[in-house]
Amino acid sequence: MTCAREQPPREQIERDYPHQILISAGSTRGKVLKKVISFHKDIRAPIKSRSFFPDGHWYTIYRFAYETHADVFLARFGGLKKS
Repeated sequence: MTCAREQPPREQIERDYPHQILISAGSTRGKVLKKVISFHKDIRAPIKSRSFFPDGHWYTIYRFAYETHADVFLARFGGLKKS
């Protein structure tokens, strides 16, 4: 498997950021996306996310190293907890 430039392998990301929130990609656009970016800056955590397109709908998985960060993100932006 090849890696994107400057990105660690997916296995390492999954190990280092095990707490996941699945959210509809359409719900994090514009001003909401700016709030998501600001949230990550406030908790001093890098944005670790990836998008995928099952069944004709875009989703984004946001990954966190700490469960507390994932829980706060979930409470603020909604979605489903996958960890």
